[in-house]
Amino acid sequence: MTVEILPDRFYVYGAGHYARIFMSWLQMNKMENRVKGIVVTDKAEGETVFCGCRVYGLQDIKTYLNREMVYIAVSQDISHGIINELDMLGAENIQLTDLDFEDMEADLFAFFSEEGKLYNQIVVWNFWGMGYYDQCKYIIEEVHKRDKDIKVYWVLKEENTALPEWIEPIIIGSYEYYMVMSRSRLLVTNVNSPSSCKFKQKNQYYIYTWHGMGPSKRLEWDSPLHRAKAGNDKEVVKRRWSGADVMIAGSNFCHEVYRNSFLYDGVIEDWGYPRNDIFFKGVSFEDAIKDRYNIGKEKKIILYAPTFRNELMESRDTDRLQEIYDIDLSLIREAAEKRFASEFVVMYRFHNYVYRYVDISSYQQNGIDVTYYPDMQELLSAIDILVTDYSSSMWDFSLKRKPVFLYYHDAEEYEEKYQGFYVFPDNYPYPKGHTTEELCNEILAFDGDVYQKRLDEWFGKYGTYDDGHASERVAGRILDVMKNPAKYGKG
Repeated sequence: MTVEILPDRFYVYGAGHYARIFMSWLQMNKMENRVKGIVVTDKAEGETVFCGCRVYGLQDIKTYLNREMVYIAVSQDISHGIINELDMLGAENIQLTDLDFEDMEADLFAFFSEEGKLYNQIVVWNFWGMGYYDQCKYIIEEVHKRDKDIKVYWVLKEENTALPEWIEPIIIGSYEYYMVMSRSRLLVTNVNSPSSCKFKQKNQYYIYTWHGMGPSKRLEWDSPLHRAKAGNDKEVVKRRWSGADVMIAGSNFCHEVYRNSFLYDGVIEDWGYPRNDIFFKGVSFEDAIKDRYNIGKEKKIILYAPTFRNELMESRDTDRLQEIYDIDLSLIREAAEKRFASEFVVMYRFHNYVYRYVDISSYQQNGIDVTYYPDMQELLSAIDILVTDYSSSMWDFSLKRKPVFLYYHDAEEYEEKYQGFYVFPDNYPYPKGHTTEELCNEILAFDGDVYQKRLDEWFGKYGTYDDGHASERVAGRILDVMKNPAKYGKG
């Protein structure tokens, strides 16, 4: 795409990630004033401005689009109907392609990288622009505790995400985003490489932590599903992790996954997982969470926290969600009260890949929905029993040595259709049931001594580096990079 082909005035269709990239590119080329307005299919209540331009619902403006130029800045997967609608309205339209957006991002990174100057500031990528939690949160809080003058930017998809006042939010694809990503000395992320990896500057330093640890779901090159998505091309997988200057491992197994599954050949530090420091420092959010959800101080808490299923992300089928997660939480609570001679309440929290795509509001009447509570580790610090299926939260919560129970009935299907497992769930050290009745029987028969021995064997076999000081180690590296950039620089 070249500057010369753009007309003097035009509309942009879309108000999401792709449209934001386009608007940033226009701003870089000083052409943002050419945009007459932003058009969306369904205008949300209160949605009036996007990137400084007025937002119009298609139905409200359709009579004015005849012979107008419209650039379609949405995913090509959903653009077919938009193109047909605009054709019927007599609008001239151009679909911006994936290649167009890649070229725009390359232009933006090159524009801000031109001077080559880096500032002692940090950019944080948490789950591709999600909220304030997980590894990144605990690392950045330790850095801030040691040096409050270091500027921190947190990459977000949505502007209304709550952050501490000392952190600057930055929206993915915004003009400021490309400037900050190009000029910050250090990036911290818990996922695979953001797009900036391709445009990483000399002497920028990238820290990757990942966000799972135990031998549960297969990842990257070890997973047939992920291999297929990568076109069975090892180089595609390697590039995802090639931006890392260091990866932070939480266990022996985690270390091996970085080498064998992520095909990463760089530096790995066996420092433990920062998010798990909370379990070693006597920190608990029990009182705060009980107050938030009006739970009596005398009651104990069971948390049901299953992992995602790819099919729900694709089908967005609420009925299917009820079939997959068909546990009866009221019966689980009754069994726990009988076995542990205490009053319990039950909470449930779905993986963010589920609640972003499926309406979970009517899932259970017998539990408290804490799906939107931002920090899973804070929840784990507060609860007494965890019930899950294949989530890596089982490993984290096991560090507290409290009971974990597994409920699943689709392990064979998950093995075949989805990622598969490093160790089949039947061989995990936790009591498990494939029906609510089976799980209740396991809870009633729970033997604490046997459980502790199984955990000893589990951690002994797969190794854990967690000791409550992981955040300190990572923060120490960050501060050293800031003070001695030449020591970590690359040509």
